[in-house]
Amino acid sequence: MKNQELFYKNLVLVLLVLLRLLSPLLLLFSPQAALLFSFFLDAIDGDLLETFVGFKRITYQKYDKLLDSWWLFFVMIYLLQIDVSHLGWFLFLFLYRMLGVLIMMIRNEEWLLFVFPNVFESVFAIYLFFPGWIEWRIYDIFPPIPIVVILTIIGLIREYWLHVIHRDIFDLKKFLGR
Repeated sequence: MKNQELFYKNLVLVLLVLLRLLSPLLLLFSPQAALLFSFFLDAIDGDLLETFVGFKRITYQKYDKLLDSWWLFFVMIYLLQIDVSHLGWFLFLFLYRMLGVLIMMIRNEEWLLFVFPNVFESVFAIYLFFPGWIEWRIYDIFPPIPIVVILTIIGLIREYWLHVIHRDIFDLKKFLGR
């Protein structure tokens, strides 16, 4: 029985890691589908790994941030290959998040991700699904400031929820009292 249980734990882990490692390949075919698939995997893998594999929170966070970084790296490569305005801002947001992940890994303090929110992926989502919003700009130099400000506020709330008070998306229903 113990060997069978270990087999299923390892199977869940290997399948999730493979799916997350291979998901950037979808960018070649459908960036929108790739983004939605990445969001889906990121939303479910924590509960699956904690429940079925027995990951502790900090172990999961390190695993998750490494695979998130893998995904974001390929998103950045994708953006470098297409004609996207504000590439410098995308690069800044990407590097800012990577710096935060690196510091979190070294210091082993999850709350640091609140200081370095993942705004890059949110701006990428807006670019994919509402490209006109990103193209709106002031003087061709500045990014679409209102969009970036709104997404930064949302990112800070999300990072606070996930990495400071340690909730996940499935806790939202409980939080709202329903």
